[in-house]
Amino acid sequence: MVTRQIVEMNQYFTNDTKPGFIVLYEKMITNEISFTPHGIQEGRTEIEEYVKILKDNEGNTLTEIESYRLDNNYQSLEDLLYSIKQLNKEFFKVKEMAV
Repeated sequence: MVTRQIVEMNQYFTNDTKPGFIVLYEKMITNEISFTPHGIQEGRTEIEEYVKILKDNEGNTLTEIESYRLDNNYQSLEDLLYSIKQLNKEFFKVKEMAV
């Protein structure tokens, strides 16, 4: 059996996303456990970090639009957040230029 626990969660770009969209960071611990005659035995433990783009369905539910895993493709969380903003411009407000 696999268990997952969210141990950290943060919302990013709260003032930059279009209404109804949320950018959420989640850090979770995944454990493989098994039941033996001697009790519960823990197997492999893994820490996973994700940044997800969610759509708020009028306050009732959230739908996952995109999910990005923080792994070797990104040097840091900041690098991943920058990439998300560049790759998903349709979910972000357009900054108006001053005249």
